[in-house]
Amino acid sequence: MLQRPILLKMCPTDSCYVSGLDVLPLSDKGGISTNMHRSTGAGSGTSSGRARCQRHIMDDGTLRGVVCENFHIICRGRTMVKRLLIMISICFLCCFTIPSGGLLFAGEPAVVNSVGMTFVIIPAGSFMMGSPAGEPGRRDDEIRHRVTLTKDFCLQTTEVTNAQWKAVMGNNPSDFKNCGDDCPVQNVSWNDCQKFIRQLNEKEMTEGYRLPTEAEWEYACRAGTETALYNGPLEILGRRNAPVLTSVAWYGGNSCVDYSGGYICSGWNDREKSCSRCGPHPVGLKEPNSWGLYDMYGNVYEWCQDWYGKYPDAEATDPKGPVDGRIRVLRGGSWGSGASSCRSATRSGGTTDARFNGGGFRVVLDY
Repeated sequence: MLQRPILLKMCPTDSCYVSGLDVLPLSDKGGISTNMHRSTGAGSGTSSGRARCQRHIMDDGTLRGVVCENFHIICRGRTMVKRLLIMISICFLCCFTIPSGGLLFAGEPAVVNSVGMTFVIIPAGSFMMGSPAGEPGRRDDEIRHRVTLTKDFCLQTTEVTNAQWKAVMGNNPSDFKNCGDDCPVQNVSWNDCQKFIRQLNEKEMTEGYRLPTEAEWEYACRAGTETALYNGPLEILGRRNAPVLTSVAWYGGNSCVDYSGGYICSGWNDREKSCSRCGPHPVGLKEPNSWGLYDMYGNVYEWCQDWYGKYPDAEATDPKGPVDGRIRVLRGGSWGSGASSCRSATRSGGTTDARFNGGGFRVVLDY
């Protein structure tokens, strides 16, 4: 559980102590008393004491993190070789209680908030957005172009679940309630997502939560890959039959369910697996990409912040889509989608008030 946000900056020496919102050299002064939430075996409470922090740097100069030993708090920074001016301003993001002696490394969760939403840091970088000619299922709106994202951001590792939605909004709008608390919330519009985000920001006392831009979504989904899927090329044997998707996605070819209220899908043809009812599944059961993101394909479509529009003809930096439009972007495909809709580059959209049983979302946390 995320504890009280604490700003931890770069430790300027090998050993530091926490003073208010700073990390100061231990040589300047002995550890000081400061009120912080400390996790104990019997629960959490407020305690004062000394918090001693130390940098962890690998032999190649890579910053791996800062551990504050007394309060079992880890603040993990982005792993970058010889990036000496990084502020582990992951403050607010990346300070949370863990078992004594633990340390977070690249690819592991960076923060878990008060409603159980887990985030990982997505590093800034450049990539080719869209799809190349000849990619199976390619559409005309996937013009390939280079995009550069200049800022790191944190992205939720899974889609927002029924339990997380209920914790913030107090209700469950999903059509598939019998799927369970760990299933992705669906039947939520883009407008509904904005309401959720506003209330989540208020609950967490921040302004950092938002939907991802379309470029952020595809960049995070690809995780450095250029193939149709983050686990390789896509071979389509039938509309809903692409075995390469089985390990990473719940899609129209394998989304069979045994809970009551599943969607009748016995009439679907060209399927990888036949059954009578289909629907979403609990999040995080398929293999993640190399950045620790689950269900980027299938399960539910994911709303993005952008208006849907034509891609720019040239390179773009931190694109946010058209200034206005008629529909908002949806990405990733759903439990009922054909194989071609579950690609890194596939684009879809819906009006801001559209609700459907295959539509959900995940959120970004800025820092």
